[in-house]
Amino acid sequence: MEINKEFTRQRYVALEGQSASEYTLPDYQGDVKKILFSSAEAEDSGRYQSGDTLECVGTVVYKIVYMDSEGRITPVTFTGDYEMTARCEGERYIDSYNRTRVANFNLRLMGPRRFSVKSGLASDLLICESCEYTVAGSEGLELESSLVSVEQSTAQYLRSAERELAEEIINFEGAIADEVEVVLHSADVVGVSLTKSDDGAVVRCQIMVRALIACEGAVPQLEECSIDFQESIEGVNWGDGVSFIPSVAVISESIGVNPHEGGVSVTANIIAEATAVIIENSSVKLLGDCFSTEREVISERGEFAYTEHLGTRLVSERLAFSVGRDSIGAENVRNVLYESATVKIEEQAAAEGSVKIKGSVHVSAIACEVSEEGAPSYAPLRFEHPFEINVNIGCQIPEKVRILSHLSSDCANIDLDGDSVNFSCNLCGAVSAYAERREPCITSVALGEDTYFRESSLVSVYYPDANESLFEVAKRFHVAPIKLARDNELTEAVFAAVGSSLSTVGIRCLIVK
Repeated sequence: MEINKEFTRQRYVALEGQSASEYTLPDYQGDVKKILFSSAEAEDSGRYQSGDTLECVGTVVYKIVYMDSEGRITPVTFTGDYEMTARCEGERYIDSYNRTRVANFNLRLMGPRRFSVKSGLASDLLICESCEYTVAGSEGLELESSLVSVEQSTAQYLRSAERELAEEIINFEGAIADEVEVVLHSADVVGVSLTKSDDGAVVRCQIMVRALIACEGAVPQLEECSIDFQESIEGVNWGDGVSFIPSVAVISESIGVNPHEGGVSVTANIIAEATAVIIENSSVKLLGDCFSTEREVISERGEFAYTEHLGTRLVSERLAFSVGRDSIGAENVRNVLYESATVKIEEQAAAEGSVKIKGSVHVSAIACEVSEEGAPSYAPLRFEHPFEINVNIGCQIPEKVRILSHLSSDCANIDLDGDSVNFSCNLCGAVSAYAERREPCITSVALGEDTYFRESSLVSVYYPDANESLFEVAKRFHVAPIKLARDNELTEAVFAAVGSSLSTVGIRCLIVK
């Protein structure tokens, strides 16, 4: 007897890493007088397998805006590399998916012309591997067996082709290219959705492009535009119990300053890619028990460890709050030129069918102040605010549960109102719940030397215990389950009435012949 079944399982690994970099200003840029804005964002990593090692390699993009000694706003962008490794099962490795984020970063000014940055990185890595469940035993072994079905979580990571997008942000009539400067820009993905199509699925969203643009030395102004994105993904399984986590990644973003006859056009150039993680539970049959009506059976038992996917929900929450000007040092701020926000998750707790997430939103902005003489000056603006949201997963959540949350912010906005600073943004992402389970099962079977003999005239009356199955009673008396059912006139309708195969619920006694 030999059972050998292959299936796909998923395994999560939490990775941590660091990235460090230094950057020296080019000769044509002035010395740093004041740092107004800084951010660090980890780009999606490439994953490379070599033997039993999986390498995640990528870059961190640092954006810095500073005011030089002559009062001009100057942008700086540079990158730093990172690398994190995880163990995989070699030839059993199929695919992987990860989301890397900057947990924290530290910026230092090394003299008036040199920056030094160091980032701490965190990544949730999903590894998909093939797995086997094997039961070894003697050939030709005739046994009565009982199978156990478990719901093993599996995942598939689908990617679409890259798509190039372009949209005009603003047109300056009568200007020349040398008079227009893009100080800072970003591209936020908003409202990602996935719908069914004839050959798979369609991912849709909007890409909100924001650019801080200065013209003819005037105070920079924030300009925005929206680009519609749509991409098809083939091979999506729309079966029951399947959860989807769609996402769109901006792989490349640049702002072009293009002169034409009438002036200058500022255009956003975007390269984006749609992805979808498909998670479902697949049924795996395990050998739970077995016996022979004729010979002694010697079996070894073990535990089958598996992950069950409980549910996934997409998150879209509007967050808004106000802070006093004096509490964040913004008493003299006339207007805000540019703002961004990052989300940090600090605590996750599951209760009944929902997940409570606590965290904070960290806001960074460039503020404009005007002196009594009317001359503009610039200052950094930074503050943070806690938040708490409940995400309904839609299922019962056990005590020992793993919660994976990916939250980010988009459409950040700051309004000045008297003595208050009003901030709003969207919290978006996905929350998934998983249960780590273990199921006892038989891993090897062999026949012993003892032979069972039973008088044909012997009749017993047995009163089954609660939750005892017909298979367990048959094993106790070394008779075939089908014979026990036939002798007691138990039909499939009897077992269907209690909703469980071979259950003895409602059966007062059994005649064993």
